Amino acid sequence: KAAAAKAKAKAKADADADAKKKKAETEAKAKAEAEAAAAAAEEEETKRKAEAAEAEAKRKAEAEAAAKAAKAKAKADAKKKAEAEAAAAAEAKRKAEAEAK
Repeated sequence: KAAAAKAKAKAKADADADAKKKKAETEAKAKAEAEAAAAAAEEEETKRKAEAAEAEAKRKAEAEAAAKAAKAKAKADAKKKAEAEAAAAAEAKRKAEAEAK
């Protein structure tokens, strides 16, 4: 009878140990999966930030190029206008001189 009780106690202890081991394995697996998911999310966030920074840099460069082009056009327009005004003034001067003769 004592042997049976001893065997029963050992079986229970073994079952408890097995359950404890399974629980530890499940927890370790869950932890590893959570860490992997966190790492993937972090990698995704880093990638997203890099893409956003790249897009911002591209937008900035395009805006600077557009501003440069607008400045160049304004300069060219001003030069054209000044040349036209100078030509008109020269023409007026020529006319006045011709009339004075």
